[in-house]
Amino acid sequence: MIKGILNTMGLKPGDIVLDPMMGSGTVPVEAALMGINFVGVDASPFCRFMTQTKFDALTMSLARVKGALNNHEEIFKYFQKQVGKPAPGSKARPRYPARGYMAVMEPAAEYVTSGDRKPLSKADHETANTYAFLLLAYLDSAGYAERSGRKSPLEQFRAVLERYVFVAEKIQSVLGSVESDLGSGQILEGDARDLPLDAESIDGIVFSPPYSFAIDYLANDSFHLDFLGVDSVKLRGKMIGLRGRKLAEKFTLYQEDMSKVLSECARVLRKRRFCTIVVGTNNNQLSKVLGVPPDEVPGLHQLLVESAVPHGLRLVKMLSRPITGISNTMRREYIVILVRK
Repeated sequence: MIKGILNTMGLKPGDIVLDPMMGSGTVPVEAALMGINFVGVDASPFCRFMTQTKFDALTMSLARVKGALNNHEEIFKYFQKQVGKPAPGSKARPRYPARGYMAVMEPAAEYVTSGDRKPLSKADHETANTYAFLLLAYLDSAGYAERSGRKSPLEQFRAVLERYVFVAEKIQSVLGSVESDLGSGQILEGDARDLPLDAESIDGIVFSPPYSFAIDYLANDSFHLDFLGVDSVKLRGKMIGLRGRKLAEKFTLYQEDMSKVLSECARVLRKRRFCTIVVGTNNNQLSKVLGVPPDEVPGLHQLLVESAVPHGLRLVKMLSRPITGISNTMRREYIVILVRK
């Protein structure tokens, strides 16, 4: 879908696309694969780490991570000691001396988890990329293990690592057979309401904002954030859709925050370029706030379109598609394409 949106917006290699709420990094990665440069921003340190790791996996050597599949139990035990066991409410564990397969990569641990992207030698950079790849697989599997008991944590780790290796190898194989260059860019931890970008420096914007307060992104990532040493209470105060206590306050703050985000998008976007927003509406919760039946709730897509007008962003096209899997919360997702006047 993101690739289709980027094409529809007319973005081409060398252009710069912004995702001010990049989450898991889909927009930066898809843009890079199309030769489009990118800027990805997110308030969550884990989202920055996850996106950077996925982007690095497009070009890193896969020799060590493929070898890791034969040592997955040893690696799993290593991360259990270093990171913590996947269980609701887990906290980061103290570090233990590494042995065996992971010992050679232990010096990369601090570099990877600190987010410091200082220059490294080629060998050290490959080591750091491998460590981050394995760490993300462990954190991802830990999240699955917390939410589902269908597989043991070890089985989850093996399955996730296999999938990671398969996808990375497949993408690298395709990239090796084409002549076009990957796009490059910046992956930043920051606030979408105050972007560290110059005015009219962006050729296109694609993002999916939080669906109001339908999903608690911090609760979903609590295990990962604990390990990274993030103060979740302080971060919650910065996260759009999570600020406030009661539903009415959350909704009011959400509207105010999204107006600021749209103002920043209009500021950094070049004239006559497009800003695409993908968003759904949590009808059941908003019906309680607004005091109307769920089927009469104004969609967030409508509210965002109205909020964008004062900032010089005009609606060009709106598409919708059904959402599967969370129909009790929301049933449709909207693709809203705005243009800067």
